[in-house]
Parts: sequence; C-alpha cells; structure tokens
Amino acid sequence: MAKLYEQLAPLWPLLSPLEDYAADAERLRALIDQHLCRTDPDKPIDVVEFGAGGGHTLFYLAQDCRCTAVDLSDAMLKNSRRINADVTHIVADMRDAQLGKRFDVVLIHDAIDYLINEQDIAATFKTAAKHLCAGGLLIVAPTYTTESFVDGESMEDENADDDTEVRFVTRVATVPDQPNRMQMRLTLFIRDLATKELTIEKDTHTCGLFSSQTWIDHMQAAGFSVLADTYLEGDESDDQPIPTFIGVRD
Repeated sequence: MAKLYEQLAPLWPLLSPLEDYAADAERLRALIDQHLCRTDPDKPIDVVEFGAGGGHTLFYLAQDCRCTAVDLSDAMLKNSRRINADVTHIVADMRDAQLGKRFDVVLIHDAIDYLINEQDIAATFKTAAKHLCAGGLLIVAPTYTTESFVDGESMEDENADDDTEVRFVTRVATVPDQPNRMQMRLTLFIRDLATKELTIEKDTHTCGLFSSQTWIDHMQAAGFSVLADTYLEGDESDDQPIPTFIGVRD
C-alpha cells in the first residue's frame, strides 16, 4: 500500500482538507436524489463508500444519510473516525468485502483509480451489486478516463495547521507499453513549524486508466442499468471535471 495511506495517513486532513469536499458531496447528494427510487421517503438512505479513506465525503452525506465507510487502510479510517462518530467503519477490500447487509447506494470515488486491471473492476462491481437493494445505485467516479487524461499533468498545493506545514507536488504520466496504467508521483515537503525541520517524502502510485465505455461495460455485466455518464465539476473553474458513472441494480 502507498505510504500516503499508511505512514503518511495522519497528514491527510492537511493534504485534502475537509472543506474541499462540501461542494462535491452536495452534487453527489443531488445525484442520489435524482436517480434513487425511494419507496419510503421517511427512511434514511443507507450509503456505503468503498475506499472511504479519511471520510471527508461521508462527513457531509452523513448529515442526512446512514453511512458506512469501508477502506483497506485502518490508518486512513482513523482520520474518518475522528470526524464521523455516527458512521460505521469497516476495514475491508472493495473487491471482495462481505458486510452482511444491503444498502441503497454504493459510492466509489477516486479509490477506484487503484484497480489496475479489468478483473478487479469486475470483482468490485460484483461486490457492489451484492450489497445493493433492488433499485439501488452504484456511483463510480474515477479521477480520469482515457478520454479525460492529460499525460504529464501536474499540480501543487500547500496547507498548514498550528504544528505542520505541508506542500505537495503531483505529476501523472502514462506507463510505457501498458495502455491501461498510469502513475501519480507525489512529493511532499513537510515542515515542523516549531523546529523548522523539513522532511521530504516521495511516493509513487500506480493506477488504472480505462475508457468510459470500459466502465459502462463492466457495470452492465455486473447487472446494472447505466443511468448516467456525466461529470462532477471541480470546486474551482480550472479544476479537472470528474467522470461519473451511475448505475441502478436490476
């Protein structure tokens, strides 16, 4: 597992601040309201997020939904537990999780990026179908599809709290001779504000890169009718729109 999600996991609230998720969560909630057929509008919507990480999206969804966070990294879920007291937390792999209940919505955001072959996609969507009520929604939002990917794209940002300042730089690139792979290379500059000590960490993430049609085909193969192939816009005008696929369990 990448260092970002283990040794460096305590830095997550600085690397990806909670407030950055508010608009995205609002749009996801609107998609749920638009596409989920509810027989009992008074019953809370049951949402499970596979690859929930620090739980920042669920922080907002849990305000009016009953939420479960699933992730491979207990270190990341520790961040979520601090801010999501009413969310159920489970350490499990989204490819073969067995949660013992069904949900109205399965959400998989950028954690889906770490599926690097179509067998893993198929397994994950099969697991999602097993955990959904009839008519339930699967919402999948990879960071990139092959159509939206910009080879060599980079970004940087910095944030600080009372103790630590973190600046990070990322760059994404395709993997030679592997058309369905890309790598995200992350460099972190971590400064202790009390001692002024600077630590530099580097982390490479190998991710899948698939076409929109590949995502749609695997959703359909797992028993979903694809309702929408859309985009979640970024918070700022120059942010990369996020490809988003919505399917209903048949």
